Amino acid sequence: MKGYIRAALVMAACTVGGTLLLDWLSLTDIAMLYLLGVGVVASWATRREAAFAALLSVALFDFFFVPPRFAFTVADLHYVVTFGVMLVTALVISWLAERVREEDVATEARDRGTAALSPLSAELLGANTVAGVIAVIGRQARAAFGADVRVLLREAALALERSLPAGSRPPQVPPEASAA
Repeated sequence: MKGYIRAALVMAACTVGGTLLLDWLSLTDIAMLYLLGVGVVASWATRREAAFAALLSVALFDFFFVPPRFAFTVADLHYVVTFGVMLVTALVISWLAERVREEDVATEARDRGTAALSPLSAELLGANTVAGVIAVIGRQARAAFGADVRVLLREAALALERSLPAGSRPPQVPPEASAA
């Protein structure tokens, strides 16, 4: 509800600004002022609040500025096209602003994941024994999830033996090795 009130206040400010500048601006300029207001609302509001602002901007523009003023009638039909273009443009602005916010959240999540994986990969490169690998995994998982971690292996020595360089043998690890 607070977002709708804020959106209405921004559109009211556009109306006041358009009224004060009516002698210096054309109706097209005032329509752009409303689109600017919708852009401002879309930068912080939900898609529905921005759509509300878009509809309100068309209604306020029609009522306060399109002849005959102070009525919802339109004397010149080309303003109907103006209303349609204003509404579609405002809705596209709100949709794009929401997409940018969603992408920002996804980017932050990816960055956190990458930051968490970077120390893990660096430590794993330095681990050259099964016990070292288990210790790294346990430590990093504990740091990432904030919980006690146990690493359970099944035939750990055989699985790692294939990936170790020839001549090096991993130590025998019991089936339930843990890194706590």
